[in-house]
Amino acid sequence: MKIKIITLLITLYSAFSMAQVGVNNKLPLHPFHVDGKGNNPSIVSPSSDETKDDFVITKEGNVGIGVLNPSVRFEVNGSVKITDGNQGTDKVLTSNEDGVGTIKVLPEAIPAVVGVFTGANVVNPANATGHIYSNTSIKLRRGKWIVTWGLTIDNKGTNNLWLESCLSSSTIARAEVGFNFIGGTVTNKPSIGANLQGNPDTSKANFDMVIGSSLINVTSDSLDVFVLIKKDGNWSFSPGSWENYMYALPIK
Repeated sequence: MKIKIITLLITLYSAFSMAQVGVNNKLPLHPFHVDGKGNNPSIVSPSSDETKDDFVITKEGNVGIGVLNPSVRFEVNGSVKITDGNQGTDKVLTSNEDGVGTIKVLPEAIPAVVGVFTGANVVNPANATGHIYSNTSIKLRRGKWIVTWGLTIDNKGTNNLWLESCLSSSTIARAEVGFNFIGGTVTNKPSIGANLQGNPDTSKANFDMVIGSSLINVTSDSLDVFVLIKKDGNWSFSPGSWENYMYALPIK
């Protein structure tokens, strides 16, 4: 009697599986069912342990790896490894507006970065043009940033002075290699300026602040970004002033 029941079950399963393809599997349970280790039984459904090496495609088009009956379009029982060239520690898989996935670091997971002030005092050369390096810099990784800085400037002239500072990838001249300004253009590059008050008594220090922020997108994996000051007027800057600051916050 027991043999007859088993034979009947095999016959029923065979009839049910007529349109199903099994690879290394005597009892395919879906239109396409691969048993990697070939350890599934031939007359009953495999256990959860036996299913761990299975690959199935259901009649609904759902794909399961290690899952016998996937309930969504793609379901995996186990770890997933994706290597798109951007993988790294603390990164996550995100998608764009078209649903295309990529691995990146979320801004919320990136701490603020603080700039550094080094070197000697910077004095604007007389009758000069262009920009001069302020001995102020910050190292940033790939991504979008709000970069904020404040420089303590001694305006040595007797007249008010509109003085500009800007970010650059070079210490020699203004350049944007490895980053670009968000909202800026080739002809309209953001600068941070301030109106420094003059002092008739040029024998005394006359300090004021140049402060502001720029939004940039760093396209290099790691980049040193420098602060340049325009060569206008008669001024000096001390990187050692305790009022100076520079930091960057990540943004989406």
